[in-house]
Amino acid sequence: MLSSVQVGIRALPADSAGFFIIPCDLPLVESSTFVALAEAWNESASAVSPVYKGKRGHPVLISSALIPEILGLGPGETLKSALTRYRDRSIEIPVSDHGILLDVDTQEDYATALASLQQ
Repeated sequence: MLSSVQVGIRALPADSAGFFIIPCDLPLVESSTFVALAEAWNESASAVSPVYKGKRGHPVLISSALIPEILGLGPGETLKSALTRYRDRSIEIPVSDHGILLDVDTQEDYATALASLQQ
């Protein structure tokens, strides 16, 4: 997964101030969550993460200042390990979007996601 993130980062325009990372198995994240993260971001923040009922989720808005460190991560390291080093400069935003935590990896997860959409 890290190598995919690194490929994506290399494709960013040079003048990008930041970028969102979201795994493809979180299909129910609301657009308002992206807006809330973007509005909360400031240039001194290393990352902005949504929090639902005390649990951090995705997407994460990451400062482009972290690009060199992320590209320098080696085997066995993860994006999370880089973000953890900058936790003191990160912002957490409470959201009412439970989709930030709802991975759809199994048939049961899919059924839960469908039920959530019907509410």
